[in-house]
Amino acid sequence: MLRKARIAFFAFAVALSGYFILPAGMSSPGMSIIGQGVSTAQAQERKRRSLFSVLFGRNKAKRKAVRSRVKVRQRKRARKTRRARNTARNRRTAKRRNATRKSRRAATAAPAVVTKAEDAKLVLVVGDFFAKGLADGLEDLLADAPGLKVVDAGNGLSGLVRSDVVNWPERIPQLVEELKPAYIVAMVGANDRQLIKQEGTRHQKRTPQWDGLYKQRVTAFADALKGTGLPYNWVGLPPMRLKSMSQDYLVFNEWYRAAAESPSGTFVDVWDGFSDEDGNYSRSGPDVSGQIVLLRPKDGINMTKAGRKRLAFYIAADIRKAIDDPLSIQIANLKGDTDARRSAPVREVYDPAKTGRTVVINLNDPVNDGGSTLAGDVIDLSASLQPIEASARVPQLETSATQNNSTPATAPRRSSRADAFVWPPKPYAVPEQPSSVATVVK
Repeated sequence: MLRKARIAFFAFAVALSGYFILPAGMSSPGMSIIGQGVSTAQAQERKRRSLFSVLFGRNKAKRKAVRSRVKVRQRKRARKTRRARNTARNRRTAKRRNATRKSRRAATAAPAVVTKAEDAKLVLVVGDFFAKGLADGLEDLLADAPGLKVVDAGNGLSGLVRSDVVNWPERIPQLVEELKPAYIVAMVGANDRQLIKQEGTRHQKRTPQWDGLYKQRVTAFADALKGTGLPYNWVGLPPMRLKSMSQDYLVFNEWYRAAAESPSGTFVDVWDGFSDEDGNYSRSGPDVSGQIVLLRPKDGINMTKAGRKRLAFYIAADIRKAIDDPLSIQIANLKGDTDARRSAPVREVYDPAKTGRTVVINLNDPVNDGGSTLAGDVIDLSASLQPIEASARVPQLETSATQNNSTPATAPRRSSRADAFVWPPKPYAVPEQPSSVATVVK
């Protein structure tokens, strides 16, 4: 009975498989049995399918397609989530960055600009492109002074060589007559490293003829400043990245210094303010607030905004003082007792913790501890430095006339010798030679 049931089920399955339309390359046992035009060889070549795959194969394909669509949706959702997360993070970062920038601007914000008074005294700035930068720095530093106003009359291409651009000895009196300033600031010479033309002859830079003509123009420029009768500052040139330029500017500054000094004005040397400890060009340095910043751009010539303010820092205090009490400035100049910052940049306060530099102290110098004595005695340091007489430099031998054998006399120790332990040191005194000296051996 069981065997008959199995045979009937198998026949039913084979008959049922013949009604399904299978894809190309697929075959079923029923098709080979009932013969629907398919050859036995072709049926063997095709892959045989099980009854389970025939009945449930399409559901498996559907599940695979569904899973693929689910994965696509999941990837899209993950990308969207990451995009949203990145956007939120970028917004938070931008918000923090803006807050930091605002706080920095508030910390370094310039003081509120004070409205200048109608009768404000004018500070006239003349010279080349350095003078124009100096004028910008003075405007920032004097912004809180309602009684002072800066007037920039500089010309970036001018100098003392090219009088055809601006003839400053003639132009300065005209500006003073026109503007009626109370103070003059001059900075010139950066464009003067070029040949001088005179009466059809060209003189090359730094030749004897060139030096003589240039000194005459420096003197004329200084005479124009002095002739105004106004207090003035002649600011020197800073070091440059090119050593050849720095070498020329060092010479120029010495000529400017010699010509600028007068009872009403002075020369301001700013070289140390823009150089390193060896006096060479330095691109960075402390600004007016003490922070280390860039003072010079990449070209090694011009000034940054911080550099311009530092340049103006050396004369801003002099301008305020001269405007408030002009008589004191003239008296100080007559005495030669000018303020330190008028002739040299302000030196840094001795602070080894911040600067990393210490002062070398000679331990043998009693002056360093505020006294002039050592172990309770007065030290005469000059005694050991006295020259030794010529007669003392020659060893002498004494020979007594009554002695048969001559015995050399022991010479006293000189204070300059290493075995002289006498303290305080005393100069060597040459003993008087008795008349019994017979021979002097040299």
